[in-house]
Amino acid sequence: MPSDSRPPSPLPLLLLAAGVIAAYATTFAVPFVFDDLAAVTRNPSIEHLATAFFPPDGLSVTGRPLVNASLALNFALSGTAVWSYHAFNLGLHLGCAALLYTLLRRLSALGGDAGLAAAITALWALHPLQTAAVTYVMQRSELLVSVGLLGTLVAFARATDPQRPAAARHRWLAVSVLVCAAGMAAKEVMVVAPLLVLFYDRTFVAGRLGAAWRLRRGYYLALAGTWGVLAAVTLTGDNRGASAGLAAAMAPTDYALTQLAAIPHYLRLMLWPSPLVFDYGNALITDPVRLGVGAALVAGLLLGIAVTWRRRPTVAFAGAAFFLLLAPSSSVVPIATQTLAEHRVYLALAAPLAVVAVGTRRWLGARGTGIILLLAIALGAGTLLRNRDYASVATLWRDTAEKVPANARAHYNLGLSLGSTGDPTGALAAFTSAVAHEPTHREARSRLAELLLQAGRPAEALVHQRALLATAPSSAFAHYSVAVPLLMLGRSAEALPLLQEAVRLDPNRAEVRFNFGRALTEAGRFEEALIQFDAAAQLDPADPAARNSAERIRAYLRR
Repeated sequence: MPSDSRPPSPLPLLLLAAGVIAAYATTFAVPFVFDDLAAVTRNPSIEHLATAFFPPDGLSVTGRPLVNASLALNFALSGTAVWSYHAFNLGLHLGCAALLYTLLRRLSALGGDAGLAAAITALWALHPLQTAAVTYVMQRSELLVSVGLLGTLVAFARATDPQRPAAARHRWLAVSVLVCAAGMAAKEVMVVAPLLVLFYDRTFVAGRLGAAWRLRRGYYLALAGTWGVLAAVTLTGDNRGASAGLAAAMAPTDYALTQLAAIPHYLRLMLWPSPLVFDYGNALITDPVRLGVGAALVAGLLLGIAVTWRRRPTVAFAGAAFFLLLAPSSSVVPIATQTLAEHRVYLALAAPLAVVAVGTRRWLGARGTGIILLLAIALGAGTLLRNRDYASVATLWRDTAEKVPANARAHYNLGLSLGSTGDPTGALAAFTSAVAHEPTHREARSRLAELLLQAGRPAEALVHQRALLATAPSSAFAHYSVAVPLLMLGRSAEALPLLQEAVRLDPNRAEVRFNFGRALTEAGRFEEALIQFDAAAQLDPADPAARNSAERIRAYLRR
């Protein structure tokens, strides 16, 4: 492994930074979307630095105190204004690029070629596939853990430089352990860091796993000790509502089979980054052809890593790093909220890109580096175009729904965004699509029924309200929701038992009491109606409707 005794020129990094900033120049006004809303706008722990490292349960920052603390810094700087959150993400991305460049310059496979290292880094940093991690604020967890992984490796690489004094080498080993511990507080993917360093040691430093262990046993024990940090932060809170892990409502075998198709999909997007999808949904892949092709490709790659482990160790390391970095999210541990996600390949993408770039350089000679740089510029243009899809919440979800039509969540979120921007017709169509693709989506059905009522279509709303009641027979609101369209259709006799049950289940809702009184009045049961109107007036004294109805009933009874 060549030494980096000569100070590197800052020019490659400055040019790279300029290119990356240009590719992401339009993202500073991208609105919060999806998990951003809860993690930023509904997360009181980021409003005070004293609580910054104690994220609440049930959020995407639960068990990730370093991520939550970074959000607290943004909140202290700009409140909920989005610009500082995106600037922070972009800064992390640039930091990862600088660390990757530093690491690549030291690898023997590149022969100390700074130009080739810069070209590979540019390919990685400007690739459109990275937009999922950089432009979407809450994927800074992926960025932070990548800083941790790369920082751990770079510190270890400096610690094993034979030209450094012994004291300096020991300090860099200590830095490596500290960075690894910090990364454990960012995301669970950091669990692979000790193994990644061990493989790096075996490939580029010690030459054999046994030799690496004998030379640095204490260091590796210290690295393994950082798993305790991960265990501590994971066991605090509910780990994002049991949406991830073996407790998730998804069989590990089903999830693992889906990943056999997911990994080839990521590799295809590396070669041709289109179409890019913000949210693939939570569907499992069951197509036997896709699974069979994926299994064959994954098995072939793993076999290739094993075969080249001795003769081509650098290629084997790249393959092992790719699979190792994907293992926490793309193996047997289910992540029920998304079975595929482009941000998961963020750091892992560097490994296959490096193999392709090195092969191109050896095949074409010096011209290869130029071709790689031209390709990086083209990828940067693709990144700029992809970032346009993030311009608004509605634009992003419409793009997602068009690319994955079966994703009910995309249609639902599109409906929410259209409804909030004054497009009830578009929202109605989006919620209709969500229910068509996922009939058990309660929130989509509820929103759809609400819009149908507003549009004066109670008969259609009634169908959806009955479906909701069937899934929640003990819900007072579900009973009442069925009664409302019945009252609009003039079928108060059918609404009466539903309203009576709603009052029994929840007697403290003025609106339910009032409509129950209306139905009883239409049925000629005035004394019972008076009781309901009086109760509604007492529950909501500010609303005169119930009080006026009660007075009319009393006047009628007196006559």
